[in-house]
Amino acid sequence: MELAGKRRRCYFVTLSPMQGMEMRIYFTEIGELARIELPQGYRLIEPMVHGLDPSMNTIDW
Repeated sequence: MELAGKRRRCYFVTLSPMQGMEMRIYFTEIGELARIELPQGYRLIEPMVHGLDPSMNTIDW
């Protein structure tokens, strides 16, 4: 999986709460929730893991 612009190992769990409805949950190697892919193409992502929020990458003193 690509996280913050780099290929990284991950684990995923596939769930089917109803027939024809499948969702996949991705975790990083250390167990952080990284992404949830829902039916109909919806995707929930963790912005800090994916590096989408640059303000979280800096520390203001």
